[in-house]
Amino acid sequence: MSFVNAQTSFETLLQRRERAFASTYTSFYAEPLEIVRADDVWMYDSTGKAYLDFYNNVPVVGHCNPTVATRVFNQLTQVNTHTRYLTRNIIELSERLLSKVPAPLDRIIFTCTGSESNDLAYRIAKSVTDNEGFIVTSNAYHGGTAALVELSPSLCGIEGVGSNTFLASGIGEMPGKFIESVRAALVSMEGRGIKPAAIFLDSAFSSDGIHTHLGSELKIATELVRAAGGLVVADEVQSGFHRFGTTMWGFQHHGFEPDLITLGKPMGNGYPIAAVIGNSEIFDAFCKKSLYFNTFAGGNVAAEAALAVLDIIERDELAKNSSAVGEELRNGLIQLKNRFALIKEVRGEGLFFGVELQEFGAHQASQNIGVLVVEDLKVRGILVSATGVSNNVLKIRPPLTIKSSHVSYFLERLEESLTNHCREKVE
Repeated sequence: MSFVNAQTSFETLLQRRERAFASTYTSFYAEPLEIVRADDVWMYDSTGKAYLDFYNNVPVVGHCNPTVATRVFNQLTQVNTHTRYLTRNIIELSERLLSKVPAPLDRIIFTCTGSESNDLAYRIAKSVTDNEGFIVTSNAYHGGTAALVELSPSLCGIEGVGSNTFLASGIGEMPGKFIESVRAALVSMEGRGIKPAAIFLDSAFSSDGIHTHLGSELKIATELVRAAGGLVVADEVQSGFHRFGTTMWGFQHHGFEPDLITLGKPMGNGYPIAAVIGNSEIFDAFCKKSLYFNTFAGGNVAAEAALAVLDIIERDELAKNSSAVGEELRNGLIQLKNRFALIKEVRGEGLFFGVELQEFGAHQASQNIGVLVVEDLKVRGILVSATGVSNNVLKIRPPLTIKSSHVSYFLERLEESLTNHCREKVE
């Protein structure tokens, strides 16, 4: 058998993938992209075509960042072991991350992925509260482990959530609706004789359609859960590391206080490292019943990647960039909304935006308009994705390194795409 090489045709490569991969693997786009190179905010396919990446939140400091790459390489040539040895860089990383969270959060446990972090938070919540109930939003996604699938209706559907998972609807809808939904979930638990272990909140509400301006709703809702005996888990896998601008974490933007914070993808700019942050009281109570160790979590190379990310964010003032360039992006998106009836609403903060599209006219009975625009933008050299219950919200989350020129380029291509699908202008 011959193996894939640089001369393999696109069609042959796709056939080999389909023969080798289980059916769980899907591809972006009707015609998949073969990405062979990436640099900062740009990705390049096998034909040399460039794509402006406004989707991937993993390379938070840019694709193939040279500082991250060099430090990872150098660490690989020195030592790469685990946390059962005394190593300086993982201790430094712990201290620096803990300096960026509010009291009383003062301890950290490392994992490799966001799913592992949320799964560990799930275990901790059940262990320390001795409760069984969990509250999540109605289209939440928190990970792919057996436990987390039951907390992820966007993955398994409403019928697939766990028997002790209660869905809170109304996020981003009429003021007060989400609070009432959380209150109703607590009443339902009580009626079944169980109590809440935790409420899990993705601070970007990414799979729910991206909601970033919710007033005091999250603060009130989380206080209800805490008063009933549950913990508050802030899932910062997508919203952390200044994705929302000057605030390091999404929960800070919303103004609620978590008992546990889960970190993931952006932490190592593509190198697998993640974490759970909490306080010593909660972690000590958990560790009396069940210890946690992960061979690859918090290794030297992973720690060096994460330290490099923090250094670059500070050195290049990417928090300010996220806020300033994000405001330019917001203004441009709102201008397009005012011109095109296809855009129903623009939501977001910093460099995480959702553009909700509405089907009308010729599109009412057509393929989902969100998918159509995503595919059309790909042809124009722009990568975004669709999210929300109906997949009609464009998910826009570029690396924090983008510049004004990239925003202008993106807005021009988006305008072209909207014109292609909607020639009617709002009067």
